[in-house]
Amino acid sequence: MGIESRQFSQIAVLGAGVMGAQIAAHFANAGMKVLLFDLKSDDSGSKISQNAIKNLAIIKPAPLGSPSLAKKIIACNYDDDLERLRHCDLVIEAIIEKLDIKQQVYALIQPYLSDHAILASNTSGIPIALLGKVLNEDLQSRFCGLHFFNPPRYMHLLEIIAHPRTNPQVLSTLEAFLTSYLGKGIIFAKDTPGFIANRLGVFATLATVNHMERYNLLPEEVDDLTGVVIGHPKSATFRTADLVGLDTFAHVIHFLKETTKDDPWNHYFVVPKLMQYCIEQGKLGQKSKAGIYLKQGDEIKVMDLESDEYRSRKSQIAAEVYAILQERDWSKKFHQLRSCEHPQARFLTSLFADCFYYAAYHLESIADNARDMDLAMRWGYGWKHGLFETWNYFGWQEMIDWMVSNRQDLMADGDLPVWIKHCPNGVHTDQGSYSAKTLTFIPESSHPVYQRQLNRDHILPDKRQKQIILYENPGLVCWHSGDDIAIVSFKTKMHTVNNFVLDGLLEALKLAEKQCKAMILWQPKEPFCAGADLAMVIEAVNDGEFDLVQQIVEQFQQASMRLKHAKIPVVAAVSGLVLGGGCELMLHSDRVVAAFESYIG
Repeated sequence: MGIESRQFSQIAVLGAGVMGAQIAAHFANAGMKVLLFDLKSDDSGSKISQNAIKNLAIIKPAPLGSPSLAKKIIACNYDDDLERLRHCDLVIEAIIEKLDIKQQVYALIQPYLSDHAILASNTSGIPIALLGKVLNEDLQSRFCGLHFFNPPRYMHLLEIIAHPRTNPQVLSTLEAFLTSYLGKGIIFAKDTPGFIANRLGVFATLATVNHMERYNLLPEEVDDLTGVVIGHPKSATFRTADLVGLDTFAHVIHFLKETTKDDPWNHYFVVPKLMQYCIEQGKLGQKSKAGIYLKQGDEIKVMDLESDEYRSRKSQIAAEVYAILQERDWSKKFHQLRSCEHPQARFLTSLFADCFYYAAYHLESIADNARDMDLAMRWGYGWKHGLFETWNYFGWQEMIDWMVSNRQDLMADGDLPVWIKHCPNGVHTDQGSYSAKTLTFIPESSHPVYQRQLNRDHILPDKRQKQIILYENPGLVCWHSGDDIAIVSFKTKMHTVNNFVLDGLLEALKLAEKQCKAMILWQPKEPFCAGADLAMVIEAVNDGEFDLVQQIVEQFQQASMRLKHAKIPVVAAVSGLVLGGGCELMLHSDRVVAAFESYIG
């Protein structure tokens, strides 16, 4: 059976540490049998793999979708169980980040791997070309890097890094398998330090600290400015560092410092003073219950370097800056930010510019094209928009002009890369995304696995399938893409069910039964449905409009029965929260296709 057509029936993970065990857990979530290897026992005689499997039940957030899935993970050791590797299709190494130890394990297992098995390393930075030197030529053709992001169950990004001899068909097979079965977003990264996401993400954090100090801002002030208001996760900068672990973050900074000597920004790769102080005090973040932040009772306090103690929060976003950040027009937002003299506005403008500059400078060396950089930050760091996307939104040429004329506010030293001149309108076009290496625009992957994705995650400009609207009201839209399959998506906040949604469902069903072969209830973004719009019901009760409440209840019953007895098949495609009324609509559909991360009740 060819490597491109076979199924992955059994997986092995080498290394039962926190990351290795969680990778094993996620394959178990996908229904696969997993062999989890480690040394036979630790210094106390405990069986390492068995203990790691037991610990999966207490790790938060939960690596396993159900405790019962732990049965799919089999504890193995290198002394007794190497023969079992002969039946594995994919072997993933996730042991300590030391080249010599990894290569010793490769030499140990190599004789036991089948002639079709793929070997991959979960290294976060050791060059794949260097790791593969101890492998024979045939195995080198089936060797690559698979860089999972922690926690593997929840983080969408998975970077694949090819060895110089990796067979392209192996990469294609992995892309299809990891997308379909593990639900991953695949990025092919070059074999450079930190790959793509961590190289950009760590620099962004260090640039944040640099400009925080320049503009004399407080840590909590910075977290308010670098969180949801700019489309980044709620954990923002310092809370994210606490979650990752300050010691872990420091290790990554040291690694990049040592491996990027030719990077013009190399001297900025230094552990920030605040983080270093916390590390020295044993305050490593969430895992030690204290880091940059400490929760005392109901209050979250922040470490103060001046007093060496935790203090209450002192700062928040200034009203004038907050008003600018609420501006929906991105070009206006940037214009207002750069015109505002408040330190918070100057902080954000300088931070954005330095991150744009860094991404532009390294585009040729670390990524195949600008799209891969943007998706890496979306999927790996939870940003709503990537760096180049944001740059485009701000105004491509306007941002360049600002960077050139305000060099004194930037960390950058030198001119923007020459390739910028080839992209007068930005790096994302109808032809694809720009490659600084080939000086061409690279289209999106045409891999067959993506032809199955109706709502593929696109970069500018929006390339989603053309929607032919059958019916639309304030609550929902019913459309199809020319294939006679009606799709109904809610327009309400959290996709809650209100009277507009119920009216719309009845009308959409009526039209779909006449014009379509089937109907799918589906939302382009999570959640599927957070239940009934109780605010509407409460308002009606408070106004004494009990007839309206009765009408809504009857209308919900009617819509549910129409779904159940529709003349065409109705499928509920669910992901995320599926609560209350959303659960009822799902249950009244003919079929349910549920993503693994569906929370139904």
